[in-house]
Amino acid sequence: MTDQKKKPSVGKRCVAYGCSNKIGSGPSLHLFPVDRPDICKQWINFVKKKRDKWEGPSKWSALCGEHFEDNSYPLKYRILQSMGRTPPKKKMLLPDAVPSIQTFVPVFTPQPEPSTSFIGDSPLFSSTPKRKRQRSAFLKREKRRLINDILQEDASVTETTCTEATPMDVDEYDLVPTVLETPTVRARTCSTQLSLLTPNKRSRRTQTTPRIKDNGCQTEKPKMRSVEVQCNILKPDKEICPADVSHHDLDQSWTSSDHRDDTEDLDYMPSEPDSDHDDDFDEESRTDGERLFLVSESSLLDLFHVCPRCCSPSLGHVTFIFGTLVKVEQDCGLCGHHCTWNSQSFVGSIPLGNIRLSCGILFSGSLASKTLRVFQFMNCPTISRETFHQHQNKYLQPTVIGLWKDHQAAYIEETKTVGRPICIGGDGRCDTPGHSAKFGSYSVMDLDKGKVIDVQSNEVKSSCHMEKEGLARSVEFLNSNDLHLDTIVTDRHVQIRKWVRKNMGDTKHRVDVWHVAKGLKKKVLALSKEKDCGELASWIRSITNHLYWVAASTPDADRDLMMQKWQSLGNHIQNVHEGHGNKFPNCLHPDLTGQERRKRWLKPGTKSLEKLLPLLNNRQMKMDIPMLSTNQQTSDLEGYHSVINHFAPKMHGFSYHGMVCRLLLAAMHFNENGGREAAVDKDGNTCYAIAFPKHKKGGYTVREVKREPTYDYVYDLQVRVCQRAEVTTMTKVTDVMKNAPPALSSEFQHPSKHQAVTSLQSRFC
Repeated sequence: MTDQKKKPSVGKRCVAYGCSNKIGSGPSLHLFPVDRPDICKQWINFVKKKRDKWEGPSKWSALCGEHFEDNSYPLKYRILQSMGRTPPKKKMLLPDAVPSIQTFVPVFTPQPEPSTSFIGDSPLFSSTPKRKRQRSAFLKREKRRLINDILQEDASVTETTCTEATPMDVDEYDLVPTVLETPTVRARTCSTQLSLLTPNKRSRRTQTTPRIKDNGCQTEKPKMRSVEVQCNILKPDKEICPADVSHHDLDQSWTSSDHRDDTEDLDYMPSEPDSDHDDDFDEESRTDGERLFLVSESSLLDLFHVCPRCCSPSLGHVTFIFGTLVKVEQDCGLCGHHCTWNSQSFVGSIPLGNIRLSCGILFSGSLASKTLRVFQFMNCPTISRETFHQHQNKYLQPTVIGLWKDHQAAYIEETKTVGRPICIGGDGRCDTPGHSAKFGSYSVMDLDKGKVIDVQSNEVKSSCHMEKEGLARSVEFLNSNDLHLDTIVTDRHVQIRKWVRKNMGDTKHRVDVWHVAKGLKKKVLALSKEKDCGELASWIRSITNHLYWVAASTPDADRDLMMQKWQSLGNHIQNVHEGHGNKFPNCLHPDLTGQERRKRWLKPGTKSLEKLLPLLNNRQMKMDIPMLSTNQQTSDLEGYHSVINHFAPKMHGFSYHGMVCRLLLAAMHFNENGGREAAVDKDGNTCYAIAFPKHKKGGYTVREVKREPTYDYVYDLQVRVCQRAEVTTMTKVTDVMKNAPPALSSEFQHPSKHQAVTSLQSRFC
């Protein structure tokens, strides 16, 4: 077409000093990178080193490829050249390539006329011989002839040296050295033989790089640890590539469309490890299932620099990232081999690392936001919070509830088989302090065995009704399974006392001593801070210890005897130790003299005594003392509540089902590790630890150091989650936890967001 402009060609010649290359003369011409000023300035400085009067690049100024080093081009050109193949004539530079090779221009000196010597009619030699350029077709035929000669000679050497060597198929360009099982390995490099064709002339079409790093081919030991380059054990008729996991049931809503399936079978047989440190990887803890590792991207791609089929250099590149899954594709330019590799296997339609990460977050009591932020700071690809919540809702939560029900069924069956009456302890817990609790829970523990047997969530109108409703649901569950409740130990909650007296007439109700002592201690401490009552501070510990002694010294729970023991405290602090009552007439301690009596006796008529006695004998204490628990206390239940703080911290809010699952996880963890033995040192002595808590105001606590906890319940949960993920997909899960009760605030009318913002911005509201 005449109206269509002809596209202008690249610069006529190379602008470097002494270089006359132009289009079609051989090397590629590269325009000046005017769009990258920093790089372009380095190109200009390179030219002006020899051409100081050069005015600068024009629109069509260029430099040829002879002024650039090999590392200025992409790796694929050097790979083709090392394999004996001719790179394309039109090559592209790397974005940051800078010229560094100046053209050498020899100084011209006049030479005499060439003289030629003759012997007869034939010339003997010439001082300036004229060489004829060889055609490419001739060079190609000569190259094939040399290759065939080398292969025939190698075949003869192989037959005479080792008859057990494995033959390999060799194409025209597929030259793979054969590893022989002999002390001396004879190897030939084809690239060094081709240079004999034109010893004094550089040929860009046939010259190959002689310096080739050949891993695994120049060794005397046939057994070696290498990455898919051990040629003596590979079978030539099969392609060797990493196995790709079958995931035909992959959920399309969670995977990429370019995730292809590679069903090639492998026949790779790695060499035996020759390391002496294999025992370092043995772990005492349970390590069932395959392990997962963190690998940097550069180290991962280093494993794909060698073709597993022909052992020639190849390229690998990351094509797909799905959470913790990485997909790498490897292409070989010599033999055309293509391999797809996945960094981990699949559990149903979910990568193994993704589902394990979700399990680890929930089963360890961690927060998804903080855990995933750790991976983000490490620049490590991971799942999103939405993916975690999907896994939690459809796989993890149903599994946790299912395992907890199995544990409950096993406990009920064991208790029925033994036929023993059980003593239970119950206590409630709110997810936040105060009366603004969002959720509440009530836990019931078998105090004889120290195991949590039921956890109930409470959905009531106010937090003050949570404990009574939780106890009612737990008792209903135990009665429905025909368990005989002999004794129940709770705190001194008024509503619980009335409910137990009305609905559990055959069950003994006891009050935990720690709850009574805690309330009494606070009142005496407040009284000691009043004017003229400071001497009561030294009696606080003795008063609380006496309360514990009253319950511990009366195993038959005689109500009258316990009451007389408690009322004897009023006489004891006045140095009166007789005449307490008919069942407890005298104090049981010996005479206190000298250092045994370190506190001052309270004198009758003093303000401190007149205020202390009504506190010790008020109506509340007269109701609590006869009901004190003499054998079992709820201290283990308080320990379980501290475990809940690890799985469900009060400072964070959770969904209803999320809160239920974390309560059950805490119960399973406590049941497995609640009765751990004390740790011992190398001499067999029990280990102790000392702590100085703030609430003791300088006092200390000595406790036994327990052994490390176990996590067998986590292993059972992971196995069940994987089994559940294998039989169902994300979109086909039917037994998802639903019907969560509404929040307490849902009973009120809520304004729309627009109304709330308008009310905030208005000055009249």
